[in-house]
Parts: sequence; structure tokens; C-alpha cells
Amino acid sequence: MEVKDNMLGIITGIHTKKPLAYRLLAYTFDGRVDNFKAHVVEEAKLAHILEQKNFYLTNAEVIREDGVRRLTGKTGSLSRFEKVTRDGQYPLVVVAEVRNDRNKILGYKVANRDCKIRSMTWDNLDKYCKDILASGGIPIQNAMYVQEKDGVKAHLRSYPGGEFLIEVHVRKKSDTARSIRVNEKKNEELLKRIDEFFSKEQAVEIKKGMSSKVNVKVYANRKFSPKQMKVLREGLEEGVNVKVFAHPDFAVEAMRVLKADMKYGADVRYYLNPKYSAEQLMELGNGVISGIDITKYADPSIDAQEMAEVRLRLENNFWTDYKVERVGEWS
Repeated sequence: MEVKDNMLGIITGIHTKKPLAYRLLAYTFDGRVDNFKAHVVEEAKLAHILEQKNFYLTNAEVIREDGVRRLTGKTGSLSRFEKVTRDGQYPLVVVAEVRNDRNKILGYKVANRDCKIRSMTWDNLDKYCKDILASGGIPIQNAMYVQEKDGVKAHLRSYPGGEFLIEVHVRKKSDTARSIRVNEKKNEELLKRIDEFFSKEQAVEIKKGMSSKVNVKVYANRKFSPKQMKVLREGLEEGVNVKVFAHPDFAVEAMRVLKADMKYGADVRYYLNPKYSAEQLMELGNGVISGIDITKYADPSIDAQEMAEVRLRLENNFWTDYKVERVGEWS
């Protein structure tokens, strides 16, 4: 096995026990995990390489016992690789965590026992982990899958000292996105005489907001319809910063989509524009959430169906399998 300086590696499974050999994925990391090569290496040889070369395994290390070198897991026991589901599935390993430029986890790059590596959205990996647990297996060798409990969402937790490599994908803001400003000072003046300046239906929404102690100055604008006010009020009551899209030019359905996107964690400022329909905003929001470059289709002249086609193609290229070169014998 030839390794270059500063290469990283991760054991993906036990290849054979006589003599003990491991399946190993080697790669480089320069902000991105890349240049994948798969090896089968006997334990003694791998221990020698780790001691002699500038090569680092993220989930194992060399120890000496009675003068004999052997490998031991440092992010969960290597024996976890032997936990197989009823239908023959082995644990995956996390190679890197994929985040956006606001530090939100989008998903993970994972490798299986055959050193095949792919990017998976968190939703897909979460489903995989649940299915593996239900089949009696261990989902991830080098991480702990924590199931949803007491309001805390399901997540992966790295072992102490075994934090994941992090890939950060910087998103581009659409050229069509526009900023919204709310004149709260002006709206505050109108609130002094609610029944005089607002219709009966508008006043109802403002008073409901006052009752629930939200910042009604965000939507105390006579240009908002009562239905628009209702969406903004409900968003504020749900803890959503609706001030971002509090403008009368946004249709009610568009507001509802933007509110839902923000609740899910999407930064709607990347594609905020009242020219988009609710359906178009859904496609843009889904793209931002999945981490793709929405500037490829962020254009009000592109209909929602075409947007969906472009989004799916971009997602398939982003959340995908990666080419891995196999080195040596793999019998």
C-alpha cells in the first residue's frame, strides 16, 4: 500500500480474520474529501505504515501489547463492524459532515464496507439509521446515532476526540433576491389609532397579535390584507422572523411557503422576491435546504415544473456516489 504524505484513512470493515485484514479508504482533505483509493491491508502491515508514514486513520490507532502492534478503534470499537443486520448489512462509516455556510448540517459523506462512498442528505441517512436499528444492526461504526427523544431531534454524535471532518458548501445568493425593510416607526404611529386607520378585519389581526404579545409593528401596515396580516401574525407567534418577507407585494400563499421554509431552517433571503409564485418558492426553498446552487434556476421567468427538473438534476449531482479507485487484491 502506497500512501502520500498528509493522506487520511478510515477503516470501512474487517476483510478477513486469518490473517486479520481490514478494508481501508484513503483520501485527501483540503476543505473537501477527495482522491479516494480503496485498499485491503493486513493488520501488521497497516500498523507498520501508520508508525512509519505521515498517514492518519480517523477511526483507529496502533497500540502495543506485549511487544506486538495491533489496531484498536478510537471512535467506537472495531468489533462494531461485525454487527450485521438480518439481511446482511454492515455498518457505514462517516467520512465527513456536510454543512452550509451558516453551519447547518445538510448531510454526510459515508462509506460502506466495500469502500463505496456517497453523499447522503440527513433525512435519507436518518431513515437508513432507523431501518438498520429495526433490523438489529449498528447504523454507523464511528458515530452514535441518537434517536429523537423529549423534543430533541435525531442526530449523529461523534465519539470524544473523533470529531468529523467538515465540508462547508458556500451557497450563492440569487441575483433576483431582494431585501425587505419594514418601517416600524411609521407603523407604530398608526397603532395609536387602530380603529381609525385600519379596517375592522385588519384591526382584529393586530389586536390578536397584541394579545399574544408579538411585535405587531412588523405588520401594522394598511397595505396588508387581513389574510396577509394573519400569516405574519401566526409566524411571529411561532417564533419565525417574518420581518424578512413582511411586504404587501407577497401573495398570501407565497408568505405561507416562506414561513414554512424558515421554520424548516431555510434562509429565504437567498431567493426572496415577490415575483415568484408559491410553487416557484417551494422549489427554491427545497434547493436551499438541500444545499445546491439555486442560482442555476432562480429566475421568475422559469416555471415551477422546469425549476423542479433543474433542482432534481442538481441534487442528484450533489448527493451522489463518488468514484473510488480499488488498489490491490479484493478477493
